Amino acid sequence: MNLRSIFKEHLLWEKDVTQTYRYTDKGIEKQTVYYNLEVLIFLSYYINTLETKIFRQFINSSLRERL
Repeated sequence: MNLRSIFKEHLLWEKDVTQTYRYTDKGIEKQTVYYNLEVLIFLSYYINTLETKIFRQFINSSLRERL
């Protein structure tokens, strides 16, 4: 639901932050969607848990170091 909300509000464009990998497994065609780091960062602000708070702190400190 959070991803749909991010895409619906046009905070990110789905085609720009995803990649679909299609493959065949035992004769059955399957697909997996991969999301880039930008999506993970956006989700960490939407989801309020201890883990996402730690992730946000890590991202923020990493950005500060690089700037």
